Amino acid sequence: MAYVDANDVAGRCAGVMRAINNDSGVFTSSTDPSLAQVKSFIADVESALDGHLQAIGLAVPFAAGSVGESRARNYVLTGVVGLVYSAYSRAGGDTGDVDGEDMIEQFRQHLKDIQTNQVYWKSYYSAAASTAQSSFTTEGTARDPFFSISKKPNMF
Repeated sequence: MAYVDANDVAGRCAGVMRAINNDSGVFTSSTDPSLAQVKSFIADVESALDGHLQAIGLAVPFAAGSVGESRARNYVLTGVVGLVYSAYSRAGGDTGDVDGEDMIEQFRQHLKDIQTNQVYWKSYYSAAASTAQSSFTTEGTARDPFFSISKKPNMF
């Protein structure tokens, strides 16, 4: 199951899309990068992320609509959009643009951080961490107006 598709990527690459194909907003066989290249970028980035997540004990790919899928989607988009910007630049587009390289580096750092901080990232991507609820209860009276916070584990 793919976390993103070429249309998702095109939606995050508005400037590149305008430059490569006159505002049609889609990758094709004649754009640079081409639709086939973008699909390859998606497969490579998703595979890298899933491999790192599987290495820390998560079952991947995540189910559609799950918290893990939503969170993976954001990181995959960062990596793929970086590759698109970089490919566009190498093909003679905006050669001074380093955004693509920066995004690729952000994705690489995320992969390294998954291995370094496994407990955190396992919790972050797991559905259990995101379904936790915070509840606020009053423990006082008019004389004792303090609140206590009862909070189950929740990353965000």
